[in-house]
Amino acid sequence: MHTARPETVNFPHKVRGNSLRHLRWPSVLSPRSRRTANDRGFSGMGNDVSVPHVKNDSSVVVQDAHHALFEYDVLSLIFDVFDLEHKEHRRTCARSARVCRAWTEPASRALWSRTRWKLQDLCTVLLKHTIPAGSRGLKHTQVKAGHLRHDYMQRESLLRCAARVRQLCISQRLQPARLDVQLLRRVLSISNGTTFLPALLSLSWVEGPRNEGLLLRLIPPSMQELELIFDWETSPKQVHRLLMGLSHPALSLRSVRIYAWKPEQFSLDPLLDLTSIQELSLEGSIVLGPEELCKVLSSLALVSIEVTVRDFKAWDKAINGGSLKELHCAGTCADITALVISLRAPSLRTADLKLDIVDAHFDRMGQHYLCQTLLKFSPSLRSLQLDYRKVYSNSELASASHLPPIPLVSDVLKPLFGRLYLESFTLCSELRVLLTDDQIMQVAQGWPMLRSLSLMNHPCQPANIATPAALVYLAKHCPNLRFLRIQLSAREFVPPSPESSLELRALQHPLRTLRQVNGYDACRTCWRMAEFLDDLFPYLAVEACEEVSTNVIVEGGCSWGMMWGALRAMKTARYALKEPRDYESPGATE
Repeated sequence: MHTARPETVNFPHKVRGNSLRHLRWPSVLSPRSRRTANDRGFSGMGNDVSVPHVKNDSSVVVQDAHHALFEYDVLSLIFDVFDLEHKEHRRTCARSARVCRAWTEPASRALWSRTRWKLQDLCTVLLKHTIPAGSRGLKHTQVKAGHLRHDYMQRESLLRCAARVRQLCISQRLQPARLDVQLLRRVLSISNGTTFLPALLSLSWVEGPRNEGLLLRLIPPSMQELELIFDWETSPKQVHRLLMGLSHPALSLRSVRIYAWKPEQFSLDPLLDLTSIQELSLEGSIVLGPEELCKVLSSLALVSIEVTVRDFKAWDKAINGGSLKELHCAGTCADITALVISLRAPSLRTADLKLDIVDAHFDRMGQHYLCQTLLKFSPSLRSLQLDYRKVYSNSELASASHLPPIPLVSDVLKPLFGRLYLESFTLCSELRVLLTDDQIMQVAQGWPMLRSLSLMNHPCQPANIATPAALVYLAKHCPNLRFLRIQLSAREFVPPSPESSLELRALQHPLRTLRQVNGYDACRTCWRMAEFLDDLFPYLAVEACEEVSTNVIVEGGCSWGMMWGALRAMKTARYALKEPRDYESPGATE
């Protein structure tokens, strides 16, 4: 039997020791390893590792791979490298898991305890690919279901490995295909009609007419997080029955996110029977009035709620938030202001407000008053997020580019400076906002305790946005800042004098991540800009900074992507020379 050439795995930087620099990761097992793997019950392999079961009393696994791949912590690092939202990365993990599972038990635990799989991906990993050549689509699923029906080893392998799954994603916004539902019913039938995922902690599920009744059989008592999306075709009666039935199997349900395409689908009353819920998110077309919100907060001991509100303008009664710590709210400025005035939440730490700006009319007085009402939470509030979104009552009004930039800092946020002790501030705006060096300096002086600052503004002319000088203001006034997202114009950047560079270096500022959001801006010379940032923020993690940058050459200078490359080269050269300078961050990153 042919054995593929071993592959070399680039190991994460956290793994120390010369012996781990090049790990041999064979893409298939030796014949002896295959026999041993099947004897241990690991029959759920892929094409390259699946062979007929051969009875053998030996239980010794032949170590064809580096010994590090038998360590749980090492395997966890390997799987953490992959982005499991990426389809190809999931396939890589699946292939790796099939090989690792034949070697040793820790490989399975490392994979299943850390990943978020779709049902189809789960079956791809757990079941043999004994499909005739050229089979695709529906026949593929039918054959899988047939093997589950007739192959005892397949069923045992699936049930054993599924017992380790911690997170599972059934679908994304669309209900599963009909044959996928049949496969799921088959899996449930071989587990005696009860869940085959006894250790499941998190589930993402799309409820539709095809899979009615399956969710309640799938949820184990261990379930803690549930993302529930109601398909467009789901009837209100089906939704009501589902929410009524959740209170029995989901005894430990802590976090629930519900998305409904139509407002009439959602039924609030049965949800209130899930008294274990601490985090609730109602999205899509679900909108709550003041009485409904009061009912939710009085029935559930929530620490976090995400909701869209309306009809609060005339409400004048107190709303008891209890132990509420996070408020994520969307609506008009008037509705949210009325809610903030009525809300009693002495432990509130996070306010995330999505404000609808109707027909691009920005009511400065109303926004100013909203900020003043937020001061009632000053003893506890540490994180504030303001998101200004355009909403149009008439499509002919959809063009608002003629409006001048809004001086948000001086006209709206000023009452909060020095009175709210924020550690995190995020601004997102679909309207143009004036954020010059002077505006940034006011923010830095007003909130010196900031650890995270994110300013996502609608693109403006260079005259209306900050320059690298704003970074100096932030470094001097916000000594704890770890994360910064900002729009900068560096075309007119002038490198500081040698004396100023020494002063900047003496700050030893702990900033780790700097995201420059207008990546097509140009600076005169990438090396001068890189030297400036290296002096000002010596602990920058370049890999995190350049995720949103581009290497496209911009007319009139060098792109930010090129500048990050220059900064990386500087740091690499300094490490090579072993310059006596400590580059470990003095604090935790954001």
